[in-house]
Amino acid sequence: MDFSLSMYEELCQALKSYQVVPVEQYLSSPVNPPFVILRHDVDWELNNALAMARLEQEYGIKSTYYFRYPKTFNVLIISRIRELGHEVGYHYEVLDKAKGDYQKAIKLFGAELDVFRRYFPVQTVCMHGNPLTGWDGRSLWQYYKLSDFGLMGEAFLSCDEVQIYLTDTGRNWNDNYN
Repeated sequence: MDFSLSMYEELCQALKSYQVVPVEQYLSSPVNPPFVILRHDVDWELNNALAMARLEQEYGIKSTYYFRYPKTFNVLIISRIRELGHEVGYHYEVLDKAKGDYQKAIKLFGAELDVFRRYFPVQTVCMHGNPLTGWDGRSLWQYYKLSDFGLMGEAFLSCDEVQIYLTDTGRNWNDNYN
């Protein structure tokens, strides 16, 4: 598969025939089909994320970029992405960090979210999956409420009208990966 910026530009060109919205916009106002909810989980390469955000901006596309803490939390680069008109969110992995302890995990979630919110108005979050652990971060919300943190939603759990979910996880286009 070709995961180059030039190939991503071809995808952006193809998206011109759809309404493309970030997660926060999808959750806050009605969106008429056909539409695409576009989000990026920034796990490692901040400069690649910035290049993609610039390209999207050239095509009039606004998307959501979820950043891990502390792995991809870089105020300068995240600020540049936000200045391009994109939503910034928190890509949490606290249940893994707390080794399955929900009370520790939710405290860590609040603390890390507070760090993000010192700089950015985070309204949505998205769990970072790690298939090497036995925990699914989304299970936090069986015991706690997103609204207790002033959040509009969680990308996996709150986008309930999604008919097709495509991901490039593992550098493979696959709608059944997760």
